[in-house]
Amino acid sequence: MNDCSAGFDVCIAALARSDPFMAFANVPTGICSFWAESLGWPEWLAEGTAFAGARKLPSRIRLVDDLRIVGNLIEKVGEDRLVEMIFDWDRFPGDVAVLSAPDLEAALVYLLSNVERANPPIKLHFKKSGRDARLSWAIDPRIKPFGRIYEQVVMAVLFRVVRSFVGLKDDKRDALREVTLGPACSPEIFARLVPCRVVQAPGDPYMMLTGDALAIANPGFNPAMWDEILTRNARGPGEREGRPIPAVEAVEAALAIALRDHGRVLQFAEIARSLDRSERTLARDLAKAGVTYRKLIDRVRMTMAQDLLLGGGLTVTEAASRLGYSDDSSFVRSFRRHFGISPARWCQGERLASSKGDMAA
Repeated sequence: MNDCSAGFDVCIAALARSDPFMAFANVPTGICSFWAESLGWPEWLAEGTAFAGARKLPSRIRLVDDLRIVGNLIEKVGEDRLVEMIFDWDRFPGDVAVLSAPDLEAALVYLLSNVERANPPIKLHFKKSGRDARLSWAIDPRIKPFGRIYEQVVMAVLFRVVRSFVGLKDDKRDALREVTLGPACSPEIFARLVPCRVVQAPGDPYMMLTGDALAIANPGFNPAMWDEILTRNARGPGEREGRPIPAVEAVEAALAIALRDHGRVLQFAEIARSLDRSERTLARDLAKAGVTYRKLIDRVRMTMAQDLLLGGGLTVTEAASRLGYSDDSSFVRSFRRHFGISPARWCQGERLASSKGDMAA
């Protein structure tokens, strides 16, 4: 393992211990999927995650898995090339919604609110001052090894949005005044790609725009479509399809860490205490989500069981011990109840399917 990879692993493990809410929150995979498509879905893309070998990622995955994929991309492709690729894309994640806005200001406000809500490590700020506007962004220092690529990706996507609107009017091509990158980033790549002044300075990176640019209208604006997008975006996290509420994510994260590090299931009181909640409050939160603590234990165990048996190559006995079962038979019964098949038969089927896929490729 090289120093870069080791640094990524240390960062991911530390984040999982210090803030499971963030580490195991579901984040969008749009950027990683675009990189993967551009690279032809390389086999190494998702190594170290449950999606190893996949040729498609779910729309949302845990932050720790997303960081591992980003780390693999940095190691194999390099940060500068990854950023350059964003400028080469015909489209970018979420462009349909963003480019449906009535003007550039509305597009940026929509994008900033969505990026920050969907990506916990990113904080963005939009401020208008006189005839100028400033877009700034900060990356959570706890993901320091990934901070540089995060900064540059945010900058690249914001620039793509700005140019999508500025390009609609030839006389507004000087709307982007200046891009200031943080001290960890090199300005050379953006100086080649962005037609404006690019500087490097201490503090958080930012982009300066003219007030006139913000008012650039979208000639293809569809009011009905935009209203539908805003309505859909206004739904709370608990109402989003396939996205569990934070209490559920936190409990699953705490269970996974205890099983991974200690091979034991935490008592409900221990879980509540680790999350700084009373047992009554946590039980109420889980009830609102429609799940029980026992159901979450089973779900986490079975998810980890798949990884241990197939990806980790463990025997049934070894997996049962790692997952805190008192004996093999208890593990086998739980597995069969969850998947409708024994662990041994499941592994045989998965390996057979994998071998057929390799032969077809």
